[in-house]
Amino acid sequence: MDDLLKPVKTVRNVKSNIEKFETLSLREQQSKNDLTSTRKILSEISSGSGAPLNVLGESAEEEGSGVADDHVTKDLIPSEDRQSPERDSLQRIDGSISSPEHAFEILKQQPTEESFAAVMQYLEDGIHKKHHFSLHVPSASSAQILNVLVANVVADRWPILKSNTASKVDKSIRKSLLLCMSSVVGIGAVIARIQSLLTSPQISKAGFSQRIVFGETVSFFGSIAFHKNLVRDLLERTQSSVGRPGQEQVLWTEATSLLAGSKILNVFLEASTTSELKGEIPSWLQDPKEYCGWLGVNIAYAAISLTSVTEDAWKMLANLLKRALSLSHKDAVVAELYMQLLLGEKALWTPLRLLCGYLPRLNQKTVLEIMLQDMSQKFLSTSRDKEDGAKLVINGRDAVGGVASIISGFISDNEYLEAQLIDWLTNTSSAHTLETRRAMILVLSSKEGKLPILLEKSMKIFSDKLHIKHDSILQQEALAQVVLVTAGYLHRMKSQSMFELSKSSSYLQAVSNRLAASLPQARFLGMVVGMAISRLVDQPDKTMNFDVEEMQSQEAKWWFSLVSVEDAMGAVEVLRTLSTNTRRATSQLIPQKRNAAQTPQRKRRAQAETSKIISIEEVDDDDSESEDDDLIPYQKPDEDPEDSDEDPTLINRSKPKAPVYVHDLVKSLNVVDKPEVVEMALKTAPSLIRRKAHFGSELSENIIDLASTLINLQDGMSNLELQELRLQSLIACLVSQPSRMGPWFANMYFTGDFSLSQRATILTTIGLSSREIAGHKDEGTPSASQPVSPLPPSKQLPPHLAAVYQAQPQSQSPSQPQFSPMHLATLTNTIQHTTLRPMTLAAADAATGPNILKIRTFSSRMAVQERSKARTLERSRVIPKDVHKLLAQDMYLPLCCRLSILVSGGAGVSVKTNTLLEPQMLKLFLQTLTVVLTTLGPAAVVQLPAVNQETLLLLMALQRRGELCMDAAVLPAMLTLLLVLLDVSVEAGGGVEEGLVRDHGDGFAELVRWLAQLADGQAAARVPDEAPAKKVKKDRHDDDDDDDDDGSDAADAMPWTVVAAGIQVKWFEVASKFQARMMGLVAGLGGDGF
Repeated sequence: MDDLLKPVKTVRNVKSNIEKFETLSLREQQSKNDLTSTRKILSEISSGSGAPLNVLGESAEEEGSGVADDHVTKDLIPSEDRQSPERDSLQRIDGSISSPEHAFEILKQQPTEESFAAVMQYLEDGIHKKHHFSLHVPSASSAQILNVLVANVVADRWPILKSNTASKVDKSIRKSLLLCMSSVVGIGAVIARIQSLLTSPQISKAGFSQRIVFGETVSFFGSIAFHKNLVRDLLERTQSSVGRPGQEQVLWTEATSLLAGSKILNVFLEASTTSELKGEIPSWLQDPKEYCGWLGVNIAYAAISLTSVTEDAWKMLANLLKRALSLSHKDAVVAELYMQLLLGEKALWTPLRLLCGYLPRLNQKTVLEIMLQDMSQKFLSTSRDKEDGAKLVINGRDAVGGVASIISGFISDNEYLEAQLIDWLTNTSSAHTLETRRAMILVLSSKEGKLPILLEKSMKIFSDKLHIKHDSILQQEALAQVVLVTAGYLHRMKSQSMFELSKSSSYLQAVSNRLAASLPQARFLGMVVGMAISRLVDQPDKTMNFDVEEMQSQEAKWWFSLVSVEDAMGAVEVLRTLSTNTRRATSQLIPQKRNAAQTPQRKRRAQAETSKIISIEEVDDDDSESEDDDLIPYQKPDEDPEDSDEDPTLINRSKPKAPVYVHDLVKSLNVVDKPEVVEMALKTAPSLIRRKAHFGSELSENIIDLASTLINLQDGMSNLELQELRLQSLIACLVSQPSRMGPWFANMYFTGDFSLSQRATILTTIGLSSREIAGHKDEGTPSASQPVSPLPPSKQLPPHLAAVYQAQPQSQSPSQPQFSPMHLATLTNTIQHTTLRPMTLAAADAATGPNILKIRTFSSRMAVQERSKARTLERSRVIPKDVHKLLAQDMYLPLCCRLSILVSGGAGVSVKTNTLLEPQMLKLFLQTLTVVLTTLGPAAVVQLPAVNQETLLLLMALQRRGELCMDAAVLPAMLTLLLVLLDVSVEAGGGVEEGLVRDHGDGFAELVRWLAQLADGQAAARVPDEAPAKKVKKDRHDDDDDDDDDGSDAADAMPWTVVAAGIQVKWFEVASKFQARMMGLVAGLGGDGF
């Protein structure tokens, strides 16, 4: 095979050709173009008188250089030479190849350029139907020719043909070669050749020639496929080359299997696993999402080229799209499809409707659902702003109208898709945003009779007791939003329909069932819906009114404003404009503003210096010496370090500067191919973000772009120090604006296109930020109690005054080392030991004797109390007043509810294909919930009922998925979360503990019964322990002495059987207490209360 890499030696001896054609009278022809030697030979041959043309082939065989190939096409010869003698000679050379067998015999050898050009001309003429043989039609002869082209010709000639410096003849040969191979059978032959090279045992050996052959073959395939019209060309050539409908269908089925059946993608993904071959493969063939995007663009361009009368072609293209919807990144296919057709220079509705019209109903539903999800992420807001209800009516109106116009144009009086919209709006398992639901409701408002059906169906589900008890609060809020927005539309269109609904039993039952719910948020939603609908239909003096404080809050006003939402159908051009505006660069001239503000001060100083002297006062020397103390003497600066290189031109003196503004920080993080700039930006980011948190609006205007840039940062992330700096920067973003960034991080975790490491970074950010917001000081993490430069320099006191008026320094020293952040696993293990330690010590005390016999020194007790008091005082200074609401509503519940919906299967996801349900990722997710729940603590009495319900729904959904809960990584994290939930509820006491047993006792008892079966050994063999057991301290009083321990002694996780036993013991205590109280109430004896 090494001979394949040697250049082909062609014979270009004009004199020898003249001697062999001594019967010909030659006369020189002056050519207008400077052609290659091949053209010169052909021009001399064309000047002959009537000698038979196959003599050239015989002479070539005698020389051993092969028969002349016919690749010279009409593109090879310039337009001004089309009628020249050279063209006549080419036609005669083409006539020398009489059959495909003859062409195959020539290609098997190493033909000259003339022979290869003649063969290619013959094959191209067959494609253009100038003779009976076409290389695009599957046959034995075409398979032989394709195989020899891929195996021999590509390896020998493609490096020369693809060169930018290739001659005109080589460029024409390249064009003809690509034309011959741009077919279903041609692409199949190339993929088969690449696959055979992969299976070769010598392909992975260093320096072997087959690796070079592999690279050239991949390059050749990229030249065939990497453009926007491949699907269009394949479709046209399949229909034009094959006359029989049956054979045409078989050929297109093969094309569908190649392009949308993962055959191509699987071959290149397999090749990319070999490090020696990965560099030879282009990025779009290694990334499945990029490949799916390329396929979507090709399908869109093929649809644009078709006419409405070609029914067979539309069916074939629809079959390709149907198969593409089974790919893992089908969202990329649909996104590129509708973006190219609708959001290009002109909205092309006809191709999209015709293409989707030939799809089955289920696939039409899939396309519409993916379009909704993609438009929601690109054009619609995903955050809820309940601070100002008036903003809701204005914000996003244009984008909602644009999305609604696309939905309305796509469904186009399709009853099935209209019914599907109603189903998505009333289905509690759907995960659409409020703006997306507004767009769907706007579409249904334009359809006759659809809004009453939607309102009746949503009100029925809203009043269902099972829905109130078992659905997550996120699903209940989504349904309440649908009810209120639909009620507002229906009242403006048909007020009589709303009046009849207010008198119906479904409305009254919804309000009464909600008021009887045990969950505070469920009762709140019932009161909001009842009052909002009553205000629409009743007289002002007869409206329903719940005179409670919750109905006067800002959140209640936000809910009441939903009935006044009125969007208008927009144009598709609005979305095209929005997609352009989102990429605009930030251009704020902050330094100029600051310089302008300093100018008046300078003028005032100059006026004061030139003012009239009123009196002269003598000053003592002591006072002058005291003033001189303010002048700080500076030492002589050190000499510059010596250059690392003697050549000054090789030294980079443009060192990166630390950014001083947030928008400059974002630009520095987006710099490519300059790692020193990114490193400097990461080192500056944590302190800059915290310094700008409470100073101006610059951070709030750029914080979304900053967080997105930090998450997507890839350069230098192999460095552990840069990873820690990125994590600290993300923590600073979340701590600076928790109410805004908490839901954003949770939404990005589920909807963002991130890798496993990026999702792990998001979870770690949420877990560690919750600790910092609550004022907990964990070793190795930045704490809010010790901010980095919390104030800008203009707000700071001078050093000599700060030492007098401030108990602590305002800023940390720049030289202070930065500690690596504590991992969530260590925090979770510490929580395990802290929760189980009291039960272990109680058992140890029962075995060692009564407490009165134990000795305790007063010194240790007083020291422990003093440290606890200091920690409590310090936390009270740094935590926000609404810390429990922030942790519950903005961090814990968005994560817990979304995962519960995902695990329950409502989103139609599979455990095997969804990376969110990967065992290690699910373990980290549950550890994050454990950390946030522990940080929330027993003091959050108002938020704990909702937290308990959502956590139990999640754990029960996991318990029903055996492939998840029985995993060795997931089960310990599940049990730890359940243990912490029970411990926090018990510590909260009162109504929280009682509500846990009364409202969720059956679900909790089911989980405990399942744990008992595992602990008894019925399924324990399937769940091995991840870590060995950790010894627990047995002396209670020694434990009290180390009350401020950071958990470093609890680095190892306990076996899951120990955690399961702790859960059973705690649940038995809680259930016994509740049972005693119930028996006491029945007997009139009181019983033990909570």
